Amino acid sequence: MIVTDSDSVWDEYIRVHPKAASLRGQPQTLYESWVEIFGNDQAQGTGAVDVGDALNELIYCSGGTNNDSIPEDAHERPASTPRMVTDDIIDDATSNSPPSTGTQTVKSSSSNKRKRAEQSIAEIGSMMGKWMENTSTTLGSLVSNMLSATNATPSSSTFAWDKKALRDAIADMMGLSVDEKVRASFRIAHNKDDLELFSVMTDEERYRFVRMLLSGELP
Repeated sequence: MIVTDSDSVWDEYIRVHPKAASLRGQPQTLYESWVEIFGNDQAQGTGAVDVGDALNELIYCSGGTNNDSIPEDAHERPASTPRMVTDDIIDDATSNSPPSTGTQTVKSSSSNKRKRAEQSIAEIGSMMGKWMENTSTTLGSLVSNMLSATNATPSSSTFAWDKKALRDAIADMMGLSVDEKVRASFRIAHNKDDLELFSVMTDEERYRFVRMLLSGELP
């Protein structure tokens, strides 16, 4: 606790150090340690203790720590060499306030963000996988249908149209009896090659083809 010899002494001190006005009568738990560190002579350092000694004392000897739990080499280490400790341990050891949870909050927030990002990436990967699978199936079906259409023989509907076209073409021919038209239609309709050839002929060529077919000039 900060005490003064008299009010006049305190007033004089506050005039030079106005920010210390609220410290009078307040307990200062680390006052003795700071006195040892800075000593009673700032110019010469008389009575000062090395910073490494102060840190070792605060970290390993404060808080009623049992001497049995202190590593053996703690007493053998040179007084001027502090132990290698993390910044978090030093901050906690030299602070009057409780350990801050800010770091834990930041780590927790970062962890949550990372988990959400990983989950989103997994969902996108799953969606892409399903899309590619569906696309592959659709393309496969399309190719199969194209191959089937290319390799397939003319359907019955195509033949029906060709037969109707054949009948109409022969029915319009002049100079043929009904029996001749029927025989010519029957012969051509039952021969695929004759039917294909007849479909690409001109009207004059078709007439001569039918005449030669009926006369036996064509096999």
